[in-house]
Amino acid sequence: MNIKLFYALTALSLTVACQHSASQSSTEKDSTRTDSSAKTALPPADTLSKVEVKIDCIDRGGDMENGFLQECIFHQAGLDEAYSLYRIRNTDNDDGKYLEPTLPKTDATKTFEESAITVKYTYNDVRSLTIDLLFPGGETTITLAKDSVGTKISTLHSPD
Repeated sequence: MNIKLFYALTALSLTVACQHSASQSSTEKDSTRTDSSAKTALPPADTLSKVEVKIDCIDRGGDMENGFLQECIFHQAGLDEAYSLYRIRNTDNDDGKYLEPTLPKTDATKTFEESAITVKYTYNDVRSLTIDLLFPGGETTITLAKDSVGTKISTLHSPD
């Protein structure tokens, strides 16, 4: 085979592969977001910023008397974006499925009579929010605090 033809076919093949990969990668970046612990499909980018958010979580442990604590840093994310990502990451459990689809802008309370659950949103200031999920068997306190690094979300699961 002619060496020039070989290089031309190789270059053409690489160009097509790169274009396909670039268009697929671009689509994935626009429609999904990932975190450092797992790849999680998230809503379209028009509802979240285009900047990828790195998420670092630490389980601090605990006990039945004081509760169990998990802390996550949502790097370079504001309260709204961190709340949305947190809610999506936790929609399969009680931490996320009872949260409002968008973060309320003022203090708010939502009740679920069919399941005897109450969710309270309380702003401590413009950069800090506490969400209390009150269940018949316990309470979950989710605290969001914005700083220069991003937003830290602490989740404390407490028994009754």
